[in-house]
Amino acid sequence: MSRESNLHTANSGEARVSASLLREAAKRKCPFILISFERVTVYNGLIKSWGALQEIKKATSYHY
Repeated sequence: MSRESNLHTANSGEARVSASLLREAAKRKCPFILISFERVTVYNGLIKSWGALQEIKKATSYHY
């Protein structure tokens, strides 16, 4: 699973990406998510401008 989101703030981007990963895991009926990659990219060095942050997370969902 991989989700990307370009939103207005780092906090809202992180929340949206995490919720998307949880929805994907629920569709697969997997109660556990292992986040293997996490990064926030800042565009043009403008941390306070709108849409300047992109949150990227890659994860694996599993059950046993």
